[in-house]
Amino acid sequence: MKRFHGSFLGDGVRFGENKVQFRGRPDFGTPLVTVLGHTYGLRLVPGPFVEASVNVYDDEFELNRFKDDLRGIYAWSHVSRIIANFAGPEDERILGGDTKQLASLFRLDAGSDVEVVEKRKAVASIVSGRLVDRVLLVRYGLDENQLGDSSKNGLFVSGAYLYCLRPFAAAYRKSLATSPSGA
Repeated sequence: MKRFHGSFLGDGVRFGENKVQFRGRPDFGTPLVTVLGHTYGLRLVPGPFVEASVNVYDDEFELNRFKDDLRGIYAWSHVSRIIANFAGPEDERILGGDTKQLASLFRLDAGSDVEVVEKRKAVASIVSGRLVDRVLLVRYGLDENQLGDSSKNGLFVSGAYLYCLRPFAAAYRKSLATSPSGA
């Protein structure tokens, strides 16, 4: 998640470290990142799945629009540009020019692997003032055999960032930008 400093939302959108806040939580192996009022998370959950999440607000989010945007982002012409844009030197060394191997690590069905859940809070949200958070979850299925091999050579870390988190954030941002309210 710390790779998000300076380019969290995408090409041309830059934030200094004081604008991108990190917060640790025991149920997340990586820090939560809050930018522009939305908190993003990434974690490994039983199944096994990589779960990407972001908090959403009633007045700006439509699940079906997001699912359509997510499907569009995962067209290879789009996701390959995201991978190329955000791959660092270490990712490029690991991938050796073969970005399609990232797609073989994860499976996603935008119809069944995407949901919005409500989570009760003990303290009201700073952003919404509510005691309930709405959280968008996208679960990327993993093949346990490939998971073991890919984690040894760093491919899993590159894949979780470049193939899961970056496209997820791009689809979420797109769904907000195209919402009827213009949020």
